[in-house]
Amino acid sequence: MDVNGTCYHLLLGLQDWQRSIGGFPLGFDQDTQVVTLAPEVFHFQAHPNDHQPKATDLRSMGADVWGNVYLISEDRKAVHLIRPGSKNPEVYWVGEVAPPAQEHGAFSDASVPETQSVLLNSLAVTESQRLVVAADHTLFMFDLLGGGPAQVQQVKAPLSGQIQHLYPRNAAGFWLLETNQMQNFLWAFDAQLRPIPVETTSEEATFAEPTEKRVLQKTTGHRHDLGQQDVLQMVFLDDETGLFLTSQGVFRWTIQKGLEKLEVHLPDGFAPGFALHGQKGAFYLVEKQGNQALKFRLGETNPQPCYFPLRDYLGKGLVLSRGRIHYHSENGILPLAEQPRPRFKTTGTVLYCFDGKETGCVWHRLFLDADMEPDTRIEIRAYATNQVLKPGQAPKTKWLKPQPAPYVRGLGREIPLEPHDQGFQTLETLFQ
Repeated sequence: MDVNGTCYHLLLGLQDWQRSIGGFPLGFDQDTQVVTLAPEVFHFQAHPNDHQPKATDLRSMGADVWGNVYLISEDRKAVHLIRPGSKNPEVYWVGEVAPPAQEHGAFSDASVPETQSVLLNSLAVTESQRLVVAADHTLFMFDLLGGGPAQVQQVKAPLSGQIQHLYPRNAAGFWLLETNQMQNFLWAFDAQLRPIPVETTSEEATFAEPTEKRVLQKTTGHRHDLGQQDVLQMVFLDDETGLFLTSQGVFRWTIQKGLEKLEVHLPDGFAPGFALHGQKGAFYLVEKQGNQALKFRLGETNPQPCYFPLRDYLGKGLVLSRGRIHYHSENGILPLAEQPRPRFKTTGTVLYCFDGKETGCVWHRLFLDADMEPDTRIEIRAYATNQVLKPGQAPKTKWLKPQPAPYVRGLGREIPLEPHDQGFQTLETLFQ
């Protein structure tokens, strides 16, 4: 405010603060609309001899309601099972199928066909507790509620390419990613393992009443074209929003807009890794060294200042089990848990030019609506001049004179009809 109380210069909102000289090196909370110190993500420094996860280490994983985790084996020829509290995987099913039976004459010898091994690409556990395992062109289904040994049911899907990825849907079905000649296509399957939508027609039944009709269902389905992205992993936050981790970055897919690249800014020293998972409007991205995961909110480009360590991470990816994100380590399946660490930088400086548009204008006082922690303080330095500074030009540090420490203003806030949020006070200092 200037000396006679007639001119105000208000900074309210991110756009106002971003007009500061030399950029805006502080943080801004979009939820509370307040300025903070710059967020800082704790970076665990890996040992040079540590094993770095590779894209080839990724394995498709899924979990049932009892906390059992299923994953593809290293050689892609079996499905392994890791029970809660155990770190040693056991073989749940070996990917072997019998060839089609050959017809023989009435008096010929019947030979027992040898089973053939298949390479497994992905798996998913649906909400109806069915384990669906995908080979290149075939789906295998296991009923986990039935108990007992694994019972295989082969399901033929109307696909022309190779099945690369599976992920469960909220409606007890699953999503399927098909690759055909470098082109990716996304399919949705229902709880009966039929591609969606299912065409329904009716026709008159033979040898029946004239009004009786029978219903015929034709499983044609509809596929969504996703282009030629090299997809490493896919997860779905709901039945309309999916996230795809590719070698080109992270993409979001919606039914309305299709595939869109997300702007993801990593702090200095971080590089994107090869594992991703999402939950409740956010997603977790494992950094390249495999020692921690970064949490991003959808719609925000910078990670949350949270530290999610990955202890003895094996690079096989993340899995959602019992409502929490887990990861596969040398000690079994462990929950991804935040550990408290410093979340902000200790200092921050912002330079702003208050222009009164009049020669000799004297600025009188400065108000700050702030919620100050006990161990923090604000230092104010000022410099007055009648010369117009060039855009982006900052005054020399020696010109900036220290000002009195701000104190709590007795008259309260100057902005009318805008009550303070809880914990906020108006601080005031008089320019010297």
